[in-house]
Amino acid sequence: MPDFLETAVRLIRFEFFEGDSGWALPGMDFDPGLNLLVGVSGVGKTRILKSLFEVVRAARSRATELWGASWSLLFQIDGGKTYNWSASLEAQPDGSAGVGQEMEPGADVRRPRPQPKFLFESLACVGGEVLVERESENIRLRGKETPKLSPYESVLFLLREEDAIRDVSRSFDRVVFTDHSSSMNRLLAVSSSTVERFKAEVGDHSVESLRNTQISTAEKMVILQESHADEFQSLVGRFIEVFPSIAKVAYEQERDLGLRPTWVLKIKERGVRNWIPRNRISSGMYNTWMHLGRLAVWPDGTVYLIDEFETSLGVNCIDFITEDVVNESRRMQFVITSHHPYIINNIDPKYWKLVSRTGSVVGVMDAMVGSSDKSSHEEFIKLINSDKYRNGIASI
Repeated sequence: MPDFLETAVRLIRFEFFEGDSGWALPGMDFDPGLNLLVGVSGVGKTRILKSLFEVVRAARSRATELWGASWSLLFQIDGGKTYNWSASLEAQPDGSAGVGQEMEPGADVRRPRPQPKFLFESLACVGGEVLVERESENIRLRGKETPKLSPYESVLFLLREEDAIRDVSRSFDRVVFTDHSSSMNRLLAVSSSTVERFKAEVGDHSVESLRNTQISTAEKMVILQESHADEFQSLVGRFIEVFPSIAKVAYEQERDLGLRPTWVLKIKERGVRNWIPRNRISSGMYNTWMHLGRLAVWPDGTVYLIDEFETSLGVNCIDFITEDVVNESRRMQFVITSHHPYIINNIDPKYWKLVSRTGSVVGVMDAMVGSSDKSSHEEFIKLINSDKYRNGIASI
């Protein structure tokens, strides 16, 4: 039976310290809908998003690359209880082949690479009890010692089936990270078995049920095409608004090199006989299609992290997608990085977060303090001429 995205999440505040490098984010507060990180190149916008997503991954998987890191994440689930999750991990030993490092020549690649141990961890309900706490290898769940558990995995992952932890742990499944600079996913096909399993095992085939199913965006898009043709064609219509030269968009079945049936994305242009295969679809078209798809098939209460929002998007795409993000921020939380003047100009300045850096310490502040009767363009000119923006990177 497919897993379901049962618990909505909203980020409130994030603090992160990378002990090995000294990089530090003393604190970033999130607005509930839209957060646009602005600042000069190299100030740390992308690193904030990637650090945040690595913390999320630590909550929902067996592996983490966060050697020497510590963090505190304040968040709310299902519009109700607020929690604080904090942790610290061991520093990387000198000379070890940790995650992200090259291995020694001749090393056995089959041997698992070392992972950092959790030295401390705490999950507490704000204004209430400490649900779980870890000190070294001792873990207490609601004050009671648990059996010995792996020191290499977060308590949110280890205790994800416990009643006290379950909803909190599963809330992180609704965090989606998109890096538009990467096109690797364009080469991936969707397994037919996933589509068939959803049809066979999920009794409720509604769009809402599909949104809450824990499968990839591409898999959801295929099921949307097969089970909700009108909804899928509405999505295609939105895509054609951006690219009027396109006549059709569809997922079609093919067989991979192992002769297994798979679904692949194809696009057909007006007046052109042949379809454009998946590996020849432009980055701009693909990123626009997948972005529209995420907004269509992910549920309310999703946190959507988008790095380099404008990458590979033409002017026609940027206008359209920016408008969609602003509209969808009523039901999703967005944390976005961008340098593009058009995007910044078309997002209300009250959502701007100015990022600056002094040495290895990154600061995030609201770019506009108080009310303003100036247009977004005027606020943008004011922003890029401000000392905080122009001197975004300062040495100690």
